[in-house]
Amino acid sequence: KREALRDAWFLFDGVLVFLMWSETWLLSICLALFAPDASSSGFRLMRLLRFTRLARMARLLRSIPELLIIVRAIAIALRSVFFLMVLLVGLVYVFALLFMELLDGKNQAPGSLAYDSFRSLPQSMNTLLLAGALPDQSSLVEDAGATHFLLYPLMLLYMLLASLTVMNMLVGILCEVVTVVSAVEKEEILLKSVKSLLKQLLLDAQADEDGDGSISRREFDKMLTNPTCVRTLSEVGVDVFALVDLADFIFGQKESLSFASFMDAPQGNNEKDAAIATVDVVGTNAIKTVVRSILTAEAAINADDFSGRPQCRLAVTPRRSPEVIEEAGDRRGLELRIRCTTDLPPPAEGEIRVARGTNVGKLAGSVARRLRERNVALVRGAGAVALKHQLRAIAVASGYLEERDELQTELVALLRLEEHVEGGHKLTENLLTVYKLPPFKERQL
Repeated sequence: KREALRDAWFLFDGVLVFLMWSETWLLSICLALFAPDASSSGFRLMRLLRFTRLARMARLLRSIPELLIIVRAIAIALRSVFFLMVLLVGLVYVFALLFMELLDGKNQAPGSLAYDSFRSLPQSMNTLLLAGALPDQSSLVEDAGATHFLLYPLMLLYMLLASLTVMNMLVGILCEVVTVVSAVEKEEILLKSVKSLLKQLLLDAQADEDGDGSISRREFDKMLTNPTCVRTLSEVGVDVFALVDLADFIFGQKESLSFASFMDAPQGNNEKDAAIATVDVVGTNAIKTVVRSILTAEAAINADDFSGRPQCRLAVTPRRSPEVIEEAGDRRGLELRIRCTTDLPPPAEGEIRVARGTNVGKLAGSVARRLRERNVALVRGAGAVALKHQLRAIAVASGYLEERDELQTELVALLRLEEHVEGGHKLTENLLTVYKLPPFKERQL
């Protein structure tokens, strides 16, 4: 039962229950005993406990992920916003001194700009801050300060958060949405252009020899030997050499493809087809060997790529092997689907530690919970056994999320090894960044 105290939401609910109890009983007793003094400032501060019920709105963050993302972004940006405010106060202070000395407001006649706005350093700073940063809300802030001096900083804080931080964040979100929509629209326009262009090239090059509207491997090779076709494809950004290398993948075991299937094949319409390799592994040593091979292949791919494109990361999707492997003593292994991706996850906050004796089921639950809360999980462990636990836990977590319809595509893991010396011994730690693979339409072209 003590484990419940480690749950942040449980503690949050406990505080809410305590505050509601205080409002119902403690506040009622105070009202009965001190009713004649209910209008005093101290008692009014006690009545502010009622507003703690508004904290229950924080539970909305669990059901509205977009709101949670915005709140976390504000929390992360608070440090930068604080130093910007310090810079703003410094600028206001310097120019307040400058204007106070130049205008000599304290020696001017009352009613003049110099006397009313720049007769002292606090008055000068107040004028420059409100007129410069909050020109539309300056009268409201000054009226609140005239009512009570504590209301001035409270109203100023609200204006800085609501008017500057949140509204400017709204502008940033709108710009980001416009950028994403623009990229998607450009991709769709380019795809339509390439489709119509390829169709015309097939007709011009007379590659469709039998006239059945489909493309065979022989007709495909003939089209790529036509200089006009190659030049036109290069002009629209198609890598012809990569297209030749992908010919076996595009056609697979089929003799020919319809034009629609031919256009869809290079995109990888479903998640399984998008995988560039699938490996069945059983045993700790086999998993360790495959993971090191994946990292070596990733380094080789990026070392040979001089096109200026984003760095390719080999992401792994671990799944429970659907069949029992007889050579491994009738044990069920792992199926590792490997794909090349440039869609990298956001930075992970915190990490989940794994040891040799870690329970895979509990680890999978922790990974699934972290993915629900933060959309990314960093799992760290040392040794080959811990690596096996990590991959198995990701496969189980994938099943958890699929059962609850919380997984649209697949879970993928980016692999990284860190080596350091501890106690005179060389230790290798496995870092797996787990996240949900974006749907195809949301990925980078």
